[in-house]
Amino acid sequence: MNNRKKIILELQKKAEDVRSLKQEHRQKRPIIIEFSGSPKAGKTSCINSLELFLKRNGFTVKIIQERASVCPVTDKQSPMFNLWTVCMSLAGLIGTIENKHNSVDVLILDRGIFDALCWFQWQVNNKKMEEEQRNITEKFLLMYEIVKCIDIVFAFSVTPEVSIEREYATLLTDKLGTIMNEKVLGEYLDAMEITYNKKKKYFHEVFKIETTKKNQDEVGKEVTEITLDTLKNLLMEYCLNQVLKTSY
Repeated sequence: MNNRKKIILELQKKAEDVRSLKQEHRQKRPIIIEFSGSPKAGKTSCINSLELFLKRNGFTVKIIQERASVCPVTDKQSPMFNLWTVCMSLAGLIGTIENKHNSVDVLILDRGIFDALCWFQWQVNNKKMEEEQRNITEKFLLMYEIVKCIDIVFAFSVTPEVSIEREYATLLTDKLGTIMNEKVLGEYLDAMEITYNKKKKYFHEVFKIETTKKNQDEVGKEVTEITLDTLKNLLMEYCLNQVLKTSY
C-alpha cells in the first residue's frame, strides 16, 4: 500500500468515527474554520481538498469565499481594502450562524478576522494606518460574540521566493505586483508572526501551516486531521453537557 492510499484510509476511518458520533448527538452549531496567510501558500487548494473530503464523507459544508478580487477599493494596500474584505467575511459568518434553519456541519472562511489583523499590523508597520484607527477596528473585530465562534484558524505561510515562483509559474509576465513582491511578502510574514504572538489568545486554536517544503497531500492530511479531531471534540463536549444537564 502506497503512502497516499494509507493517508486516505486513515482519514476515512476518522471521518466514519466522527459521522457516527454526529448521528447520535446533533451539533449545536457548525464548526467554523478560518484559512488565512501568505499569497500562494496553498490555502485555496487546501480549502478545496477539505471541502471535497468532508462532502464525500457525509458532512455538509459551506464556504464563505474571499471577496478581495471583487473589492471596489482599488488600492490593495489601503486599510479600507482590508476593512471591506473582512466585513464581507463577517456578513457571511453572521448570516450563517444566526440562521436558525441552518444545517451546516462545517463553515469555512476563506480569509477572515485573523487574516485582517495580520494585514492591519502590516499597514501600521508601514505607516499606512494610524495606530488609533487600528485599535478601534480591532476592538470591533475581536468582539467576544464573534471571535468565540471561530474554532480553528489555519495560518498558512510560505517564503516570499516560493510564493513568487508559484504565482508566476503559469503566467506570461514576470512583472511584480504591489503585493506580490519579495519586500511586501516578507513584511507580511513578520506582521503575521507579531499577530500570532499578540492575538492568538483571542482565538480557540491557531495552527501555523508552513508549506514551503510540503506537498499538497502533506498539508491536506494535517488540516483534515485537525478538522476531524475538532469536530469530534465539539460533539463529545455537547454530549457531556447533555448528560450533566440530565443528571441535575
